[in-house]
Amino acid sequence: MPALERIATRRIFSTLALPGTLWGFLTIALPFHLMLWRETRRTRALIASGAAMLLAAGILTRSFGFLVGLLVLAGTWLFLHHRRVLWRLAPVVLILALVGGAFYSIRQGGIASANPVSLRAMNWVSAWTIFAAHPMGTGLNTYGVMYSQYMLPGANETQYTHNTPLQLLSELGYVALIAGSGVLLLILGAWHRGEMRRLSPYLVLAVVVWGVHNLIDINVYFPSLGVIGAVLLGTLLRRQPSGPQTLPKASLVALVTVGVVTLVFSSLAMVSSELQVRAKVEYDENRLQAAADTIELAMSIMPFNSSLFHDAGDINLNLYHAKHDYKRLDLATQSFQRAIALSPNKVGPHIGLSLCLSSANRVEDARAQLRIAERLHPESTYIQAVARLLDRRQTGIAN
Repeated sequence: MPALERIATRRIFSTLALPGTLWGFLTIALPFHLMLWRETRRTRALIASGAAMLLAAGILTRSFGFLVGLLVLAGTWLFLHHRRVLWRLAPVVLILALVGGAFYSIRQGGIASANPVSLRAMNWVSAWTIFAAHPMGTGLNTYGVMYSQYMLPGANETQYTHNTPLQLLSELGYVALIAGSGVLLLILGAWHRGEMRRLSPYLVLAVVVWGVHNLIDINVYFPSLGVIGAVLLGTLLRRQPSGPQTLPKASLVALVTVGVVTLVFSSLAMVSSELQVRAKVEYDENRLQAAADTIELAMSIMPFNSSLFHDAGDINLNLYHAKHDYKRLDLATQSFQRAIALSPNKVGPHIGLSLCLSSANRVEDARAQLRIAERLHPESTYIQAVARLLDRRQTGIAN
């Protein structure tokens, strides 16, 4: 069924990325094809066929970002080597950009019929509003949960901001702001010391495309591009053996540490996310025990993702009601409590913990958790329904 649904959208996906992430990988690969162009004639034929396949795959993503990526590649190349030509071609490039943007904006079929530029702008406004309301962050991978409360009229349902800095800013608050400022200072320091001038132009092209991709799409939760970004940044700020100026040892250690942490985190996030999807499938098929085992494995791999503990709480709570095993009720309660500790501003774990406490006849404690959920999302009809359920249960206990 997933394969048939992807065929129906007439867009191509990769195994690790959505179309909006896949185009970033394809455009980043193009500069390195260009780097090998000066090799033998046979190599040129292979490189040309490879580049043609990359372009064909990029078109099949039907992502307007692919056109932006190609425009950025061409513009950066002309800026580095033919600035006079760039100024002469600027009107033509602008017209082509407008035509391409219009083409992708009026495409038909499902959510794709909406204007992707305006949709992204509304997502960005929502992300900034979340940060303004929660400057200390709401927790990793919580934008999709908080988004429903800050969604603008006419915007699309989404889990991601389509902008990596704003995604992290809304989820981590000032921590992301400080970390981003540190990376920017490292890059500016390398530029000031003249290390950027000795870089390969092909690497510069790849870095520019990767940076632009982060501004109009997201790859922080997609390891396929997250790891590539870490490699590009590490190469960009690496020690220069040919010149007298080198990075300080502390900066080098910091960069290596960031790269390794990013690589490990991306790998663990990828594996645990795949297990989470499998657990949801098993849950939908009413294979609750298998779903519980799968989600437990996912939590052991990535113990910092509150969504995993939220799902574990739901699964174990359903197992308790199916088998009346109080051990499952304890596991569900602990899972929801862990989810709250990781992401206290997510509504779902508070509701789940309220249901667990109600099942244990701790109605007053359950109502306390529900009041927190009401404060976080006062317009939720589901929370109101649970509140009425608790009222009836409390009345029944009193009787």
